[in-house]
Amino acid sequence: RVRQVNPGSSPCLDNYLVGGSTGARPTSTFTSTQRLRGMGNSQGSPVVPVPDQDPENATVVVDPYESSKTGTRLVLISDTHGCHRQLRVPPADVLVHAGDFTLYGRQEHALDFNAWLGELPHAHKIVALGNHESNAPWRNKVQELLSNATVLCDSGCTLRTHDGMPGLHLFATNFFWPMRKGSANPHYDIIPVGVDVLISHGPAQGYVDSIGSPDPPSGIHDSGEATGAGCAVLLAHVHRVRPRLLVSGHIHTAHGVEWGREADIAHTLCVNAANAGHKHSAMESDPIVVDLPARGNRTEYQQATALEREEV
Repeated sequence: RVRQVNPGSSPCLDNYLVGGSTGARPTSTFTSTQRLRGMGNSQGSPVVPVPDQDPENATVVVDPYESSKTGTRLVLISDTHGCHRQLRVPPADVLVHAGDFTLYGRQEHALDFNAWLGELPHAHKIVALGNHESNAPWRNKVQELLSNATVLCDSGCTLRTHDGMPGLHLFATNFFWPMRKGSANPHYDIIPVGVDVLISHGPAQGYVDSIGSPDPPSGIHDSGEATGAGCAVLLAHVHRVRPRLLVSGHIHTAHGVEWGREADIAHTLCVNAANAGHKHSAMESDPIVVDLPARGNRTEYQQATALEREEV
């Protein structure tokens, strides 16, 4: 396992003022749809229905340059494949990249990605590994290469918040190809109950995992049969730990958001944050911005013994 390492003096969220942006304000016209569409696409970003009025639910921010912040704001990106500088990244408390920040594990992409991260104002930058990094020759020194981020791989961290409440708990898995229902993956077994944000490069089966461009982006046939490219075993663990937010990528054309359809994960917002489209070299989808309100003491996570984590 790659143990999460504190990359340096990362300020608390209460010391971070969300003010400017990292680039010009996007000129795309945003309208309400069932899923998020790409940068420059006239169908824009959605107003996502919330399952009920639970004040701890995640909220998808339609216009991060205008909307007031509720709780901790996260900006979610993935699958930039060395083209990260094409993105306009909105301000937020936390930046999460769900993997594939390189193309075919090229070290020069990793180095420029780290330099780019250093130019961004986000107080916390969390990075997971995708399939393009998982077998790279520099894989075992990834935290050294990404000195401007906290790299999580089968590990987690707790971010201090500004309101005195228990911190925001994040956990990221290593990359695994989809597995059939009933299979075992001991790496998923260590995902702790009570995690707020679960990051997995590949999506869970049936949630923002369709190959193609369906609407909504879930790989679910009208018959209820799962037809997407997500992982059934990961989905089982989502049911076990019930995160508030599941952040994935990998399936570029499934970029979007979706609430859990089953009762026990109805408060889990599943996000496919892939920015690349049909080509690795073109960033076709905007970052996704989510607000997570503060919540009560999640003792299950704090008591988890299988997790090596730092407070950052």
